[in-house]
Amino acid sequence: MEKERVVGKGNTAEVVVLDEDKVAKIFHENIDVFSINEEFRKSKVIAEAGLNVPNVFHQQIINGKQAIIFEKVEGLPLHWVIENKPLTALIHIQMMSKLHVDVHRYRGLNLPSMTETLVNKIERVSELYVDERKKVIDHLLKLPVEDTLCHGDFHPRNIILSDKGPIIIDWSDATIGNRHADLARTILILTYGGFPENISTANFHIKTTLRRLISFYYLYFYKKLHKVEAQTYKDWILPVAATRLAENIPKMEKSKLISIVRSY
Repeated sequence: MEKERVVGKGNTAEVVVLDEDKVAKIFHENIDVFSINEEFRKSKVIAEAGLNVPNVFHQQIINGKQAIIFEKVEGLPLHWVIENKPLTALIHIQMMSKLHVDVHRYRGLNLPSMTETLVNKIERVSELYVDERKKVIDHLLKLPVEDTLCHGDFHPRNIILSDKGPIIIDWSDATIGNRHADLARTILILTYGGFPENISTANFHIKTTLRRLISFYYLYFYKKLHKVEAQTYKDWILPVAATRLAENIPKMEKSKLISIVRSY
């Protein structure tokens, strides 16, 4: 596969242009087939529900690796627009919050349980002691359950601004659950996520101070469109922060999330 045709890389896969209409999400060899099959199924469910997402066509083997073939989406990632056109940041944060509310209007889709998914991830968090993990899970199991569609990783890198409007990509973590948890995760990522591994402590604190302002307005715009139960939202921050520790994230973000979990 030609290097210049790779248009995206992540922890689980790389995205490669196949032709003018299609891209392939080619998974790394360490990703199990069940997870890939489940992502394909979820993507089909989401597309058939009518959201503004890329069409998903089929699965195939490319250069000996498992791949899912998606519709090619032309446009700019929202995070690039916000970073390079800061004067438009509030406008785009408002647009993103409306998009999130639109996602949360879908209910009862055939997707995994959020609660079960979070429990499985929290059990794998090595940065927390066994009794800490147990306390987080006990707290999680007491929280209200819903059947709302939750993206599971809703942030500016997963939104493409296209001629057809904003397109939401990467539904691999989609579940049915409580929208307050989905909202809490987005706020945590907007505030602390996406920094380079080698960022200095001082720079991290400076940038997260600015990020908190963006997060404040995101939550403000969301609340204008969809009621947020303040205590429910706060209660979900603990398990959502703990769950993110199971992911491959920079050490400064990880340190902050551990601090948040232990403060609870």
